[in-house]
Amino acid sequence: MARHFDGVDDLINAGTGASLANLDPLTVCGWLYFVDLGAQNYPRVLSKEAVLNEGIRIEVRRAATAGNIAFGRAQTTAQCYYNSVSSTIPFNAWRFVALQYRSSASPRMRIFVGTPTALATEVAYADTLDGTGTPVSDSAWPLRIGDSVDVIPWGGRLGYISYIGAFLTLAEIQSIQFGIIPAHLMSDVKGFWPLWGVATPEPDLSGNGNNGTVTGAVVADGPPVGVYGPR
Repeated sequence: MARHFDGVDDLINAGTGASLANLDPLTVCGWLYFVDLGAQNYPRVLSKEAVLNEGIRIEVRRAATAGNIAFGRAQTTAQCYYNSVSSTIPFNAWRFVALQYRSSASPRMRIFVGTPTALATEVAYADTLDGTGTPVSDSAWPLRIGDSVDVIPWGGRLGYISYIGAFLTLAEIQSIQFGIIPAHLMSDVKGFWPLWGVATPEPDLSGNGNNGTVTGAVVADGPPVGVYGPR
C-alpha cells in the first residue's frame, strides 16, 4: 500500500523533532509514482524549509513526457543542488529514489534511481552545483512529505520514505530498495514512514516519535516490494 497525494492540498507534516534536525550526512530513500497534473513544474516529494529553497527539498521537474529528480540543500553562501537529466522519472510508473547530501566531501550530493525489477544506479546529471558554505540550520522547520511551505504539492503516490543520518553505500541503498534496512543502519534511521494509508497520524516506525499529521493522502496501491524491516 501507499498514499495518494492529490496535487492540491494533501500532505503529511512530520514536525520538527530533534532527531530530524540538521542531518549531515543525509540519505533520503523512498518510492514514488508521478502523475502528470499539468500545472506543477516542481512538485515536492519532501521538504524541510522555511521559505522556498531555503532548506532541504526533493522535487521532480516536469517535462513533456516525464520528469527529472532534483535535490537541493541551502548553505550559508550558495546552495547545493543536483538535478538528473530529463526523463529519469516517467509518468505513471513506480520508481525508487535515493538522494544523498554531505558537506564534508565532494561530490556533496548523489542521486540514485531504480525500478521494481532493476537495482538502483546513479543517474546522469544535468546540474551538479556543490555551492559553498555550511548547511543552513533546518531545526525550526517541519519535515513535510508531499508538499512544501510554499505549496508546491505532489501529485501521485508515495511509499516507504526513510530519512537517514548517514551517507549510504550503493549496496545499502539497493538493500533498502527491496525492503531490507541493514541492521547496522537502524540507529541512523531518524524517520521511517511506511505510508500504508491506513493510520492517522502516519506512524514513524524509526522509534523516534516523528509521527505525521495527515491531510488527505488516502490509501492507494503501493510499490511491488516486500515489507520493510531490519535484517
